[in-house]
Amino acid sequence: MQAKISALEEELTVARASVTGLNALQAAVKQEEFVLGKALQGSLRSRLLEKARACPPVRRSVGHKPKTTMVVEVEAVLRAVVQFVAMTEVACSHYRKQALSVRTVKLPDRASMYHAMRMNPSMVEAVQSRVFKRQDGSKTTRILMEHCTTEEGKIVYVVSRGVETATVASRQSEEYDPRRKCFVNPLVKSSVAVTELPDDLLVSSGALTWKESRSSKWQLEDLGDLVSGKVSVVVPISVVQGDGGDVTALLL
Repeated sequence: MQAKISALEEELTVARASVTGLNALQAAVKQEEFVLGKALQGSLRSRLLEKARACPPVRRSVGHKPKTTMVVEVEAVLRAVVQFVAMTEVACSHYRKQALSVRTVKLPDRASMYHAMRMNPSMVEAVQSRVFKRQDGSKTTRILMEHCTTEEGKIVYVVSRGVETATVASRQSEEYDPRRKCFVNPLVKSSVAVTELPDDLLVSSGALTWKESRSSKWQLEDLGDLVSGKVSVVVPISVVQGDGGDVTALLL
């Protein structure tokens, strides 16, 4: 009887070990499930951090409008994009342009981009606002905030967006006092209907897009989801004179 009990205990121990091993294997497989998606996520994150360190170019003239977006690009196969979409749970649309496959993910605000790229607080701090000092002693600030310049020359910043309303900020005039190194008029926030936003701001420009490489059409075999392409992330930005303290404060 004792021998049977010992045998049963041994079988139970083996069974438990098998279940534990299976669980560990399943966990390992799950971790590796999105290996290409994670690699793409890491590449995009590194590229964004790298581009954020680069000083914005000098404006060629007063009438020249500052840039409104910063673009991050990396090469990636379609499978990496599919995995990226699955692991980040973002909404993705698919269409064809000139016979080439295109995948698009809308990134309507900074939070959605930070989430998609899995950025920690220190990374967010490094990219969302940065002050650059030029050789002539002047300062320029790049801020991850959507804006547009109206026909009247007024700059409108989008602080946040809702389904029906948006919070924006603007000045009475864009006159800059070089002696005091600040704008003459302060930024004033207001709430407006989304439909009342300037045309350039009706839809957020923030997006991630993968476009199939044109050279893929010359392949002799069907590569399926291993077809190559380019991922482009459009990040809305504002480039302002000085340390941009008043615009940066809108991020809080």
